[in-house]
Amino acid sequence: MAVAMRDAGIPTSQQPKSQSRNSSGREYTYEVPGKGGETQTKSVQQQTLDRSHQGQPHWEAGKVKTDNGKVRMNNYGRPKLDNNKSKVNYNN
Repeated sequence: MAVAMRDAGIPTSQQPKSQSRNSSGREYTYEVPGKGGETQTKSVQQQTLDRSHQGQPHWEAGKVKTDNGKVRMNNYGRPKLDNNKSKVNYNN
């Protein structure tokens, strides 16, 4: 998880703004400094049921997608991540 966080520019010492858990794993949301003093919302997500990577559990981390400032959610109730997200595989 720490490698994915670093790759996405999330300080590993930072505490999450929120966290949740579902059948696919854990999710942590962070508010991190962005350009010009603004903050960016980023998420770190454990993926154990990813259809495109079956049998390959991994962590994904990146900037959260928004529409007019509102967080876009996926079918599992998690924030959607930008396509340039970090992905790190792990063994169970």
